[in-house]
Amino acid sequence: MCHPPTYLNKILLGSKQGQLQLWNIRTSKLVFTFDGWKSRVNVTEPAPAVDVVAIALANGKIILHNIRYNQVVMEFIHDWGMVTSLTFRMDGVPIMITGSAKGNLVMWDLEEKKVKSQIQSAHFSSIAGLQCLMSEPLMVTNSQDNSLKMWIFDMPDGGARLLKKREGHALPPNLVRYCEPTGENILAAGRDSSLHIMNTVTETFNKSMGRASK
Repeated sequence: MCHPPTYLNKILLGSKQGQLQLWNIRTSKLVFTFDGWKSRVNVTEPAPAVDVVAIALANGKIILHNIRYNQVVMEFIHDWGMVTSLTFRMDGVPIMITGSAKGNLVMWDLEEKKVKSQIQSAHFSSIAGLQCLMSEPLMVTNSQDNSLKMWIFDMPDGGARLLKKREGHALPPNLVRYCEPTGENILAAGRDSSLHIMNTVTETFNKSMGRASK
């Protein structure tokens, strides 16, 4: 579901059957039904361009569709796991970013209509949400691995690097111990094979010691 900008009181709904419907939530009336592409709609996200919505399908296709004229603007194929989230850079750069169930991030060049760069295993689990910040080369991602990460687009290839992160255990901890005499730091090991040091005074000193290989 999404609310296309400039479409007053209207929302666009995707379905398992592949159809999309535009509804007026003020009058509770169906405005228009889009036939779709015979594949479940996973994500809908308005593009910076007016009337254009990005639609990620279960079959791996990503469609940029003009909902005013009911026309496909462009189409991509995603080969890095099912798309679970999608966003656009909001600082004037024509880049679309997709997150996948495998934890990967892919940056798409909308002018060249191709992959610009990618970050494999940006998260240890499925990416639940993506959001680029308005007028900034920054993006925030969150995941089922219980982490929140901020990325900055300053790489030579147009890609992003990790700027900040906050994370905890993705699964319940199975060992928690004070690890020094002052009682300020706690060592916690989790079922997700990760080890964390958590400060009882301020979270600024919290650290992830990494994750054991399986």
